[in-house]
Amino acid sequence: MEVMRLIVKGIIKEVDCSTRIIKLETKYRIYYIRIRKGLYKKIKLFLGERALVIADITPEIVSHHYYFLNYVIRIVSLDNQYLCYDNQYIDKTLGEFLNKPRNLMFLDLEFSMQEYNSHEPFIHEIIQIGYLIFDDTGKEVLRYNQYVRPNSGKLSSRTCKFLNINNRYFFNRAVNHNVVYRDLLRVLRKYDPHIVVYGKNDIKALKSFYEINKLPPLDRLTHFINLASLITNYYHLDSEPGLFNLYALYYGDDMTQDHDAYFDAYVTSMVYDAFRKDVSSRKRSLNFLED
Repeated sequence: MEVMRLIVKGIIKEVDCSTRIIKLETKYRIYYIRIRKGLYKKIKLFLGERALVIADITPEIVSHHYYFLNYVIRIVSLDNQYLCYDNQYIDKTLGEFLNKPRNLMFLDLEFSMQEYNSHEPFIHEIIQIGYLIFDDTGKEVLRYNQYVRPNSGKLSSRTCKFLNINNRYFFNRAVNHNVVYRDLLRVLRKYDPHIVVYGKNDIKALKSFYEINKLPPLDRLTHFINLASLITNYYHLDSEPGLFNLYALYYGDDMTQDHDAYFDAYVTSMVYDAFRKDVSSRKRSLNFLED
């Protein structure tokens, strides 16, 4: 059964900050609308009384007395007729950003893990780097997949189990961090790509990689796009959805995550493309993300 969705236009009469419920008076009735945390943080400054709100809502399943705020279309202050929030403009700007021709690198990293039951100081190091590069026409121009030797000289049993590899297999294929650094520097200079990552961890890990190995940072050559943050904000979610969950939702295919940096980078590129198409179509497919 499809959930009924309504577009409502009304004036805020009350705001309960503790429950994140607003009282919205429309021409014909009053709605009590609950707002999820992530969206509330974004728009709370605009939710004063005498604000005109146009929003997409659905009835709550548990209680028919309340409605659930899917997303805000527009907020206007009636005191000075100031447009406080315009979701259509935000979507348009995001769509233009995602569709702008540019070279893109889809990057993923795997890290060393501390041994089971160990309480010794431990530094997580990059032990695998994988990326794909597409030019500004969308053509794939480069693939890269490389294991990186950690300074510790070995992988913990926990790391081996997590990545489904053994030390002999790994070290027969791993290279020194200087090789990976030179390769990365070369492709950044050649393609000057925007680097798409899923989440902040890989951005932090690269910074740590430079520090641990006493290498000059490549910050001036790196322009990051945090896909997880874009998706979370666009769909007004409280937390970042998992990369492989998104792939399944977009493509209808439950894929097993192997914790392989190159494969995860490939999945990131697929999710990015599906997200770009969704933004461009202005569909905002909230239903499949809210199941």
